[in-house]
Amino acid sequence: MDLDLESGLDPRSKVLWNPESLEDWELLSLILGSGTRARSVYDLSKDILQKIGGLSNLASLSALEIQALPGLGKSRLGSLLAISQIAVRIQKQKLKNKIQYFPIYHLYQNLWMDSRPQIRESFYLASFGVDGRLLFWERIARGSLMEVGVHKRDIIQMLLQYPSKYSLIAHNHPGQSCQASWQDESLFQELSDILIELEIICIDHWVVGEDGLYSCRLRGCLETDSWTAENIPNEYKFLADI
Repeated sequence: MDLDLESGLDPRSKVLWNPESLEDWELLSLILGSGTRARSVYDLSKDILQKIGGLSNLASLSALEIQALPGLGKSRLGSLLAISQIAVRIQKQKLKNKIQYFPIYHLYQNLWMDSRPQIRESFYLASFGVDGRLLFWERIARGSLMEVGVHKRDIIQMLLQYPSKYSLIAHNHPGQSCQASWQDESLFQELSDILIELEIICIDHWVVGEDGLYSCRLRGCLETDSWTAENIPNEYKFLADI
């Protein structure tokens, strides 16, 4: 059994004594619960963290990537998927509680975290008030491996349930490029034309894939590496003038 030399406690006891003192591998070992015949839960936890590049990357792994990790049976796999989903939901709730206007960076982060584990296409909708405050951000539909069907009238009805002035739609391409199809581009244009008649501006239609984030408004991939939580990304600076 691996013991913490300073406290003299194993991780299961240490978490009750001083949870903040736990190393990342110790926390992961508690989530996994047990190891394999060949490896202890502690060695297994260290191996997994080394393979994924740290605990902070766990929530962004897809279900297929988690399944490919060494030493995971159904029980340990289920535990990792559950904790990943908990992290996504906590982040989403924090996003809803933010008073920041047009939180584009946080929307993208949440979209990435929520869509990565999905093996089917999912469709997302965001609504903003006249002052740019986020009113609504949810996954509203889940489709097949290759497509997700959403009716424009359903999107409009959801937006009209709130004092929406701006909206943003998004969906994922599981395991594929973020490059939008002509149907994706057409949906953005058609929905924009309808919403403008209702005095609602459709900011963009995002497509998230393995290689990044595509903007149907700009018709190209976005440089999200330069985005920060403090500022509206350059691609959406026009929102700062609203």
